[in-house]
Amino acid sequence: MSITPQEGTRILAEALKAASTATLSQEEREQLHVATLAASAAPQRRWSVESFAQQYLEGEARERFLAAVPNDAARRSLFDIDRDALQRFVPARIFRLEGDVIVSAPLEQVGQVVQVERAEAPVVDKQARGNAPGERLRVEGVVIDDRLGRRRA
Repeated sequence: MSITPQEGTRILAEALKAASTATLSQEEREQLHVATLAASAAPQRRWSVESFAQQYLEGEARERFLAAVPNDAARRSLFDIDRDALQRFVPARIFRLEGDVIVSAPLEQVGQVVQVERAEAPVVDKQARGNAPGERLRVEGVVIDDRLGRRRA
């Protein structure tokens, strides 16, 4: 069975985003990031969600990813990844820091300008509810634009 590139890519992107909201280890979170980048860059274009998970994910990251797919038919249906649609569905990685600071970075800049590091001694704030305990973010670059705006929810 096969589905349209747009629909298959949407299902893949939604599953990646859903899995990213789970409390995962830094390594599992990195698997999701690498898998998302690979979806756009891999020479193989025809996938099922299930074969994509087998290729790029393992452990809890794979389980959460597959659990986010609506049914077995959607997991097993073949589709060609629509790279433009994937960019629209998952354009960035979004980090929420202490103090409600939001950092949004294009996927390809994570690991370059934006560095995710493991904290040596993770501070566990019982009031801060998040899914990335023990991670720290480092961003360095030249500011191109600085403006006031509405706060995002």
